[in-house]
Amino acid sequence: MTGAALDTVDRRIAELRSTVERIGQNLVELDADVTRQMLDASASLAGQTSDRWHDAQQRLSSLWQGQLALADVLERVVDERGSRSSVPRAALGRLATLLGGPSVSVARPDAPRALTEGTAPTDALTIDEVIARMSGDYDSVTALVGEVAAVWTVVVPRLGALEATVAELEAAADAAATRRPNDLASARRAIGDAGDLARSDPLAVPDDVLTRIAAMVERASSSLRASLAVRHELQGDLTAARACLAECVGALERARVTGAEVAARILLPDGEGSALARLGTVIDDLQHELAEASRLGETNPAVAARVLRTVAARMAGLRGQIDELEASELAALATRDELRGRLDAYRAKAQAVGRGEDLELDLLYVGARDLLHSAPCDLVEAEARVTSYQRSISSPRTSIDLSQKGTPAWPNA
Repeated sequence: MTGAALDTVDRRIAELRSTVERIGQNLVELDADVTRQMLDASASLAGQTSDRWHDAQQRLSSLWQGQLALADVLERVVDERGSRSSVPRAALGRLATLLGGPSVSVARPDAPRALTEGTAPTDALTIDEVIARMSGDYDSVTALVGEVAAVWTVVVPRLGALEATVAELEAAADAAATRRPNDLASARRAIGDAGDLARSDPLAVPDDVLTRIAAMVERASSSLRASLAVRHELQGDLTAARACLAECVGALERARVTGAEVAARILLPDGEGSALARLGTVIDDLQHELAEASRLGETNPAVAARVLRTVAARMAGLRGQIDELEASELAALATRDELRGRLDAYRAKAQAVGRGEDLELDLLYVGARDLLHSAPCDLVEAEARVTSYQRSISSPRTSIDLSQKGTPAWPNA
């Protein structure tokens, strides 16, 4: 035989040896793959995953059988080739048949055993045909394992993260005593269903399952954030309203104290007391409405906000009314003091114009003075007397009507 022909055989043997080694390494790695082992150990596979894994198991068996068959042919070829620098033509022909002919016997896929056959039916294939068949089986098995791994190592952990987020949102809603958004319950059900499906039939898990559930969780999160924002704003408004109403209560109490003090010195109109009572009733009503808004805030913040807006509208100007009422009370006291000052000034004027010893004019002065220092002081009458005294200073002497109110003793006014 020629050296060129033998070189071709040797190259072919080297290629086959390398191929058989790579096939063995790849099959060992596939056998050690965690996902493959989990599939093989699972007793709960169902649906299309169960069907495809059953087919994959048969392909795996065929792969190992094919690898052994190739290794057997390689061993026969190496034995036939030997270590000689040349081989007889007959040997070269046998090598050519082993390397290029149907020299590999492999089990026929899915073929039933015949009654007369002692073993499963086999096919006699060339090395290249066996490798091609094995490549198809290997690609099918690794594709299945890869698809399942994508679900078990990506989808399932992501479902767990989404479930944790749902739990956090539920806890936040419960802590705030607010209703859980509907999307939250929907997301939890969807996560549970997807998780069950991923464990039993991962290949049936829809590609968009994470996107759909994540959208539910995001909607729930947005709804909860909005609800908590409303609740937070409501609590702030309630706090401000309570503070404002407390100021009104304090102002009203001060106005009552001032009114009582002034009433001991000044004869106030009957309307002053009724105004204080009316404002007190308004404050009592507002306190009840504020308590109702606070109660509603625990269950229905939107309704509570409407009630609070009504309270705020009614409370607007309330403090001003109370302050005006107290100011009017103090103004009465200031008016009395101003009348006292005017009377003293007019007294000095009377003395300056030479009427300091005028008995009739002095009686007017004493009557006005005693009234201004009485308690409670009638401001209307007191002002009339001060005015009368003022006019009498500049008027000619006339007979004075002494039938006016008497001159009571001075209390401590």
